[in-house]
Amino acid sequence: MANLQSFLTQQQHDIHFDWREYLICVALTKIKHTATGYDDIPYWYFKLFACEISPIFCKSINTSVNHGFIPDNWKKAVISPVAKCHPVVDVRDFRPISVTSLLYRLVEKILINKYITPALAKLQLND
Repeated sequence: MANLQSFLTQQQHDIHFDWREYLICVALTKIKHTATGYDDIPYWYFKLFACEISPIFCKSINTSVNHGFIPDNWKKAVISPVAKCHPVVDVRDFRPISVTSLLYRLVEKILINKYITPALAKLQLND
């Protein structure tokens, strides 16, 4: 993990996030049925209005990622207890499931696919 952090720190000056509306629109249209997060916006809204809302989200995402700032409402989550076993006897028989904002999950997925996974692959090649 320390190697990854040092590698990303060295590469930080070379990376500028400038995601295009098209990338966001495509990602929004590919959203599968999923639980709503703290913002209570259903997945079908993002999917149905992807082209209309992608310019707004694109600007918001680019600003957020480039300044290293995550909006507070992206950090909030709905936490639901799910039984680990049946019958449930004790409170320890539950595990928490945390559902964050769908937009946050989308940004996280794009970051991992476009930047983190290739950086890990490059780091493994260098070792």
